[in-house]
Amino acid sequence: MKEPVKYLTKAQFSGSLVIAITIFAGLGVFASSRESGTFLNLFHLDRELNFTTLFSAFLLVANGWFLYRIHLLHGPLPAPIRFLGFIFLFMGADECLKIHETAERLTGIDWQLLYLPLIAAAGFGWLRFAITQRGLQLLLWILGAVAWGSSQLLEAVQWNWGGGIQIANYLSMMIGEEILEMSGSACFLVTLFDRLKHGAENLKENHDQPSRPGFSRSMKTAVR
Repeated sequence: MKEPVKYLTKAQFSGSLVIAITIFAGLGVFASSRESGTFLNLFHLDRELNFTTLFSAFLLVANGWFLYRIHLLHGPLPAPIRFLGFIFLFMGADECLKIHETAERLTGIDWQLLYLPLIAAAGFGWLRFAITQRGLQLLLWILGAVAWGSSQLLEAVQWNWGGGIQIANYLSMMIGEEILEMSGSACFLVTLFDRLKHGAENLKENHDQPSRPGFSRSMKTAVR
C-alpha cells in the first residue's frame, strides 16, 4: 500500500494540506490582484491550466481515489457513495478541461443549472457517507460541504446570478470562491484520510494477529 496513510499521521497530513493551501492561496491572491506577467499567471486564481488549477484538481481527484481505496478496504460502499467518488474524479477533470464552461457555451444554459442532477447525486452520496461519521470527522465533512456550497453561491453572485455579466466586486468574490473550493476539498480529504487510515490499521491488526491451531475445530465442536 503506497498511499500517504502508510507514512503520515492525520496531524501531519492535515498540516501538509493547510501549508499547501496557504501557499497556493497566498500566491493566487497576489497574482490575481496585480497585472499578471508570465510567472504570476502560473498562480492566478482566475486562469486555467496553471499550478493553482492543477492543485485544486489534485485535491478533488485525491478524494475520488481515497473513496475507491476505502471501498476496497472496508468492503463494498453503497452505490451513492461510489458515485460520489466518480463525481470527485469528474470535478477534478472539469477543473482542468473547462467542461462546464464548454457545456454552458454550447447550450446557452448556465452550467450550475445543467449540473443540478450531478449536484443532487453528490449531495445524496455525501449524506450517505455523513451518517457513518462521528465527532471531528463528521464536523470536517460538514465544513467541506458548507465551503463548497458557499463557493458556488459566490460563483452565482459574481456572474449576476447566471446573467453572464461580472459584477463590480467580481475579483474579491472570485478569490473567495477559489479558496473556499480548495478548503472544502481539503476538509473532505482529511475525513477520508482518517477513514482510510483506520481501514489500513485494522487490516494490519488482522494480519498480525497470531493464528491459533485448532481454534476453528473447537468452535465447530462448541456449536455442535
